[in-house]
Amino acid sequence: MLHRQEVQGMLDTEYNEAKVMELFREDGRKEGREERTRDINALNTWLFDSGRVDDVRSAATDELFMKKLFEEYNKCHEIKLSL
Repeated sequence: MLHRQEVQGMLDTEYNEAKVMELFREDGRKEGREERTRDINALNTWLFDSGRVDDVRSAATDELFMKKLFEEYNKCHEIKLSL
């Protein structure tokens, strides 16, 4: 009986560890999405303020073009955005 309880305790620990790790991963994904949203908003605000509405429109559908705009933004600003 003692062996069964020990095995059950080990299984519970492994199950909880997997659950906790998944929660950490989900938190990381959420933070990444929030950071990406902030960076895109900062880029778009800069483009709008610069009168570059067509660039905003193009970046919305062209990931490579958006990357180039991030690089351009980062050359002009102290606070760097993620690419």
